[in-house]
Amino acid sequence: MNFTLFYLLLSALLDPDKGKLLDFCNAQVEVLRSQIPGRLKFTPAQKARLGLAAKALGRKALREITTLVTPDTLLRWQLEAVREKWDYSKKRGPGRPSTRSEIENFIVQWAGQNKGWGYTRLQDALKDAHFTVSRNTVKNILKKNGLTPAPQRKRGLSWAEFTKAHWEALVGTDFFTWEIWQPWGLVTYYVLFFICHKTREIHIAGIT
Repeated sequence: MNFTLFYLLLSALLDPDKGKLLDFCNAQVEVLRSQIPGRLKFTPAQKARLGLAAKALGRKALREITTLVTPDTLLRWQLEAVREKWDYSKKRGPGRPSTRSEIENFIVQWAGQNKGWGYTRLQDALKDAHFTVSRNTVKNILKKNGLTPAPQRKRGLSWAEFTKAHWEALVGTDFFTWEIWQPWGLVTYYVLFFICHKTREIHIAGIT
């Protein structure tokens, strides 16, 4: 809407014949307004849209065209839309804002998977993920979710939990044999290999 009105105004200034087009648009608005009884009603979104478009035109240009409401009203709507954008009073609750659920989920998940991680280690892990929280916040979240401090959590660490927590660093090893024909007969070769549990990549360490 703002680009259309701006184009019409500019065209009217540069080309006198385009002034007739602007007059026709004004006449349409006047006829439309006369057919709507009573006061026009607009939604907040409509007010914001009209206000922003009016701001782009400016007060002087608005006075040159026919509008549904006065230029002052349009510019006031623009100011109200700006204030509404930066008004967080409706979103604020009483007291200190609670920790984001995403951070709480991370703390609970990591504390459960890494039972040897204390408050500071969890705090550092969150920092690596670009979340900044205090050590006391970590403590309160663990307490809220029924998770004990690291020394007590570690006592109940199962083998499955241990392997899952250290999966990236765990490597398995074993031998296998392979029979190969040589000029002097069938020879048994022993192969020592290692396998990374995370990537399943196999490394041959030696053959004898």
